[in-house]
Amino acid sequence: MLWNLLIFGSLGYSLYLMNKVKKAGVDGKLTRNEKIQVIITLLLTTAISWIIYYYGWKGSLPIKAKQVNSYLLKLFLVLGAVAITALALAVFFSTRRG
Repeated sequence: MLWNLLIFGSLGYSLYLMNKVKKAGVDGKLTRNEKIQVIITLLLTTAISWIIYYYGWKGSLPIKAKQVNSYLLKLFLVLGAVAITALALAVFFSTRRG
């Protein structure tokens, strides 16, 4: 129940932030507060938040859309590295004999 509220809250906030920034109409790099909000929503609901930001901004705010793409790529690389490390540690500790 709490997880669902967190996911839907994150998606709703992604839509809100996308519209808020789009209405401001200022293209350029994301501000510090926008970066933090975008990164948090990408962490919680990665693919769907990316779709909301990218396709919401790509026509009118292409620089911000590209910046969201770079954050998504970095996030996937970090999460991939964590997953590979976790898998390697699980294999290592499961085959160890003590």
